[in-house]
Amino acid sequence: MKQPKAFFFDLDGTSYYHKYHDVMPSTLQAWKALQKKGYRVAIATSRCLKEMENFRKEVRVFPFDAVISDGGALISERGKVIHRLPISRQSMHFLQEYCAEHEIVFRYSTQNGDYFSMPCAQEIKAVYFKLYLNVPQVKAYAQEDEVYNVLLYVPDEQARKDLMAGLADCAFTDHKSVLEVTDQKANKITGIEWLCAYWGMDMEETMAFGDGFNDVEMIKRAGIGVAMGNGEANCKEVADHVCDRIEQDGIAKLLKELEILADEAG
Repeated sequence: MKQPKAFFFDLDGTSYYHKYHDVMPSTLQAWKALQKKGYRVAIATSRCLKEMENFRKEVRVFPFDAVISDGGALISERGKVIHRLPISRQSMHFLQEYCAEHEIVFRYSTQNGDYFSMPCAQEIKAVYFKLYLNVPQVKAYAQEDEVYNVLLYVPDEQARKDLMAGLADCAFTDHKSVLEVTDQKANKITGIEWLCAYWGMDMEETMAFGDGFNDVEMIKRAGIGVAMGNGEANCKEVADHVCDRIEQDGIAKLLKELEILADEAG
């Protein structure tokens, strides 16, 4: 196994602790220490760029080498978009028509925006605000919108089956309460693979940290895959390491234990 040159971090539940609505201080220090040693530090998240605007300034302006957002559909390098995989307009048209007919709300993201397709229940807004400290505007999808990620608040199993059948060129991640939709080629691991090729390195030279359903392949296929102690069981099953929980400074502790960072670095 090669030594890692690039480190990829999921946000929610891995780096970002919702109880405090902040990136763990030890993780932020670890990011700084990794970059100081010459490693690349990148984010791999299902969040869209708009959902990162309410981080505190030190996190918001952190000079990540890359941000894989929208579940792998949009990749930015030092603030400049370098790769994009939008959902096809044909699929978005079907989704808009079906959801309008069945009064199903969905949230969709563009490069600079985050929207609900129609007015939605207060409970949905409350959950969204609890997670991201902001609420999408209401704006019906228009054909000129280039959409990268959709969250479907699907009411029943039949609607899920109908939507998945009609979105044949899309990929899906089931988050229990919502169904996440992206282009079929977009996910975190394909984003990491694309960046490795772009940066001229092997997948074996990566280390990835995650906790959720959409982190499994990333953890499994990275050179070193790490599941958080608070993560899902299927993440832990494929991981090379399981670190302590997010609130126990798991990321920083493991980087020290593996002697990637010195003990005083975070």
